Amino acid sequence: MANQNTNQPEEQQKKTEEKTDLHALRTFKSDLSETLKEGKMSIADIYLKQKEIPQNGRKTESQYLKRAALFSFIALAMTAAGVFIFFLIAGNNGEEPQNVQEAPPAILINEQEIILEVSDKTDFGNKFSLLFEKSYNAGNLIYLPVKTTGGIYLTSKDFLNLLESNAPGLTTSFITEKIQLSLLNLQRLHPILILEIQKGQYDSAFAGLLRWEKQLPQDLNFILSKGETPPRAVFFEDKLIKNQSVRALKKEGETIMLYSVFNKKYIIITDDEIAFEEIIKRIQYYL
Repeated sequence: MANQNTNQPEEQQKKTEEKTDLHALRTFKSDLSETLKEGKMSIADIYLKQKEIPQNGRKTESQYLKRAALFSFIALAMTAAGVFIFFLIAGNNGEEPQNVQEAPPAILINEQEIILEVSDKTDFGNKFSLLFEKSYNAGNLIYLPVKTTGGIYLTSKDFLNLLESNAPGLTTSFITEKIQLSLLNLQRLHPILILEIQKGQYDSAFAGLLRWEKQLPQDLNFILSKGETPPRAVFFEDKLIKNQSVRALKKEGETIMLYSVFNKKYIIITDDEIAFEEIIKRIQYYL
């Protein structure tokens, strides 16, 4: 019995120590009770603080989303700009745009080129006349490619159609698309028109030229010597210049227009013998 009584105080002491240890554990409930006892905060203050927590969380989340959206937009904009610059450089490559047409090469080598952009026959006549008011180096052959206001360069047939010419089918059907309209600056400016006959079609093309003679001075009046008008009675006569047969139109004894077919290939139309001789020299030398 004495031993049992002795053990009881020891067991009670152990239980008291265990309770003390359990009190040492901090919980939200114990902290809350302690805070209320000390009077540091009221229940209302704690409620308001607790209410602010999710609001601060939502505010932080909203700011994050805004920043993420901004960075995404900047990234997309930079990507789009990069793609645009790439295709701009790749599409150009230092070349002319595809819709820009280059002037067709001249039949003869020339020293200068002036492009005539015209809308119709009258516009061509006006712009061609203005060329005579400019200065050019002596001996120069000035190439005059003609194009429409839409940027299309005219072939030989297109040019004759622009002039509303009466050129017979025997001529227009047997010439190539090549054409050279030029001015030759000797002591004065001489208009030159060169057309190319299709291979083996000389007889037909020349027969067409003979038929065209009556309307030729009117259709190609820009070829006539400066200031001349077509005579009422049009009569071309045969003539020999540098061993080349030509058909010449004279007015008061002076040649104002002539044409010839050189080497059965090139139709040459100009205003006098001196210009014709120079063109023949160039053809013999370059072609």
